Amino acid sequence: MKYSMTALILALFTLGAFAQEPTTGQEQPGAQSPGQEMDIQSKDFSDLDVDGDGKISQSEAQQAGLEPVAFQALDEDGNQEVSEQEFEQAKEQ
Repeated sequence: MKYSMTALILALFTLGAFAQEPTTGQEQPGAQSPGQEMDIQSKDFSDLDVDGDGKISQSEAQQAGLEPVAFQALDEDGNQEVSEQEFEQAKEQ
């Protein structure tokens, strides 16, 4: 079960790499370029916690290229935030 959750999260990170670019022609800070995969294993919690408040918001996750479904998978307690503990648990799986 743990292995399949990690595989799901990694697959959803990969799907985020194919998201459409902003139409303004300007890149969003922290956003992934097309063709790049976001590998949760290579990220530190602080890479995604842009405002440094100790949690990853949906907005911060989206800026990093994380698909909403992957965010929901990381957010184990369903409070619409990913804690450092939730993030690290996902990396360990």
